[in-house]
Amino acid sequence: MGNNSIEIKTSKMLDELAAKIDNRDVYFLWSGGEDSTALLKLLIEAELHRKCRLMIVTIPFPQHVYYRENLSICKSYFEDLNIVFNVLYTNSFIDYATQHSKACEECKIARRTEFLGFYTPLCKKNDVIVTAHNLSDLMAYYVELMIERLSLEMWKQKSNRMLEVTNKFFKSYITERGVELYRPMLCFSQQEIKRVISHKTFDAGKMNIVENKCLWADQRKRLLQEYFAKSGIVSDYSVVFKLLHDNFAIPTVNEFRELSFDTYLV
Repeated sequence: MGNNSIEIKTSKMLDELAAKIDNRDVYFLWSGGEDSTALLKLLIEAELHRKCRLMIVTIPFPQHVYYRENLSICKSYFEDLNIVFNVLYTNSFIDYATQHSKACEECKIARRTEFLGFYTPLCKKNDVIVTAHNLSDLMAYYVELMIERLSLEMWKQKSNRMLEVTNKFFKSYITERGVELYRPMLCFSQQEIKRVISHKTFDAGKMNIVENKCLWADQRKRLLQEYFAKSGIVSDYSVVFKLLHDNFAIPTVNEFRELSFDTYLV
């Protein structure tokens, strides 16, 4: 890709993905965003060298973000690669006047409901469900925890929201059903993410399903992403994880079992 640091990061990620998916059924939750698309490209490359069954799942919600013709093009494209592409349409609806915090929560509930309805009958021990997870996402969640700590009483007892947020700092979690929920860390800057997507390992020109910007995107926590990318303050997952340990009494992985399988899938 013309940059040694990107080459090293990419090679490391491919090795990690290949080891994780070997001889397993893999469900990748693809949002169509840049982080998600970069990871999908790497996952497909890793899948080419491992014996596994890769299935892509997309839930086009909110509906105004996605274009059905693009979804149809992608379906044919993935079929040519012998990859199953599942598009799960939902009847859920968000009123355009809805406040952003409620809109994001309704979106998560709609996506979770659709995926669980699809996946629960297929669920098998040793399956792995994969979603994209970027370093700046963790920083945004870290800031949320700081704000929550200052403004709410949630720290006097472990609320579901605290568990839901802090569990995102762990890459892997094995549920009581034996299914692994896996969120590999994309330690790429936003410029590097774009280069991963455009790298010509294979034609990714048709891997575009997002037509419009989400109406509530400007108010999401991930706006912090650009700031952290430009600041260069954080460049390694271990740094963010240490920040969390130094400043919060985070729950152990075992305590995440208090959360239901349904709740964790956010």
